[in-house]
Amino acid sequence: KQVISSEEMVHKIHAALDARTDPDFVVIARCDAYAVTGWEDTVRRCKEYSDAGADVVFVDGIKSEEDLQAYAKDLPNLHRMYNGDLFSTQEVAALGYKLMICGGTIWLIYQQLRDSFAELKATGKVDTSRYGSRLEVANLLGLQEVYELESKYGVN
Repeated sequence: KQVISSEEMVHKIHAALDARTDPDFVVIARCDAYAVTGWEDTVRRCKEYSDAGADVVFVDGIKSEEDLQAYAKDLPNLHRMYNGDLFSTQEVAALGYKLMICGGTIWLIYQQLRDSFAELKATGKVDTSRYGSRLEVANLLGLQEVYELESKYGVN
């Protein structure tokens, strides 16, 4: 694993902020330095990223309760994000984290796909009662807004 300089990352944060048109869009600065240059450098970088305007900082590589607590203790005034499934949302919130994502939930989708393909292979079909509707997916993805933009600009 390699990391870019903090100066380069600050430039990227400024670019993201300049490009932001929606005030609800959150700029998250990911810091991968923990595994490469250690905790002290990670803390320094996160402070720089926050000072540069990042709305949230995310330290990659949190693997233990001690890591999670150090992250909260050493960066108390920053909006922090935790990515993982080692801790509950309640535990993370109690330490003052503002955002949590569970990237591992992608494996739930993988298992569903695998089960569906096994069912298709075994029976020749998949039980459609488990499907979400096309409209639900379109709404989730915000396709109506895309369709409106296409109509506005004459895109077919």
